[in-house]
Amino acid sequence: MFKSYLTLALRHLRRRIGFALINVFGLALGMAVCMLILLFAGDEFSYDRYHENADRIYRVVMDRASGQAVIHWARTPSPLGPVLMEGLPEVEQAVRVRKNPRTDLVQYADRAFYEPRFYFADAHVFDVFSFELVRGDPATALQDPQSVVLTEAMARKYFGEADPIGKVLTLENNVAYTVTGLLADVSSTSHFVFDFLASFESLGALLGEERIRS
Repeated sequence: MFKSYLTLALRHLRRRIGFALINVFGLALGMAVCMLILLFAGDEFSYDRYHENADRIYRVVMDRASGQAVIHWARTPSPLGPVLMEGLPEVEQAVRVRKNPRTDLVQYADRAFYEPRFYFADAHVFDVFSFELVRGDPATALQDPQSVVLTEAMARKYFGEADPIGKVLTLENNVAYTVTGLLADVSSTSHFVFDFLASFESLGALLGEERIRS
């Protein structure tokens, strides 16, 4: 029975080979596109899901009027974090994260590189986000104003195989930061990927106190 069906199918294909090829090609193309869409959607929905408290983390954004247009910014004034903590009991913790708009010059001894992913964060950043700290104490790593944690890739870049803890990096030939922690490289499925995470309290020395109060 199966042999008869197979013979009929092959005979039908030979008679209409062009039509059959179009159908097979269309089916294959449709399946390939569906798989790509599923892979893309899966990747997009995986962003920031590795955080233990992912379902309880919210990003505060700001709509700013500019003439007739409204600009949507994933940026808010620095004082907003503490104000939310004081004014809303529903807010368990607020973390401010900031990146300099420019590329920063980072130096250790004779090694100096311009780094585009030098970020600043409040000391309790590890209470909210599940960034893996390989070395150092997440509760105290960013408590001191001139402290910084860096990824394993950056540790190798600046210190080779030497222990980075306690070493001092200089930012913009001006501000010195002591390495207090070593991070596993941040997942690419994160809405912000950094190489350095310095104490938010040190921004005053870098930008001026008035700048970070606004």
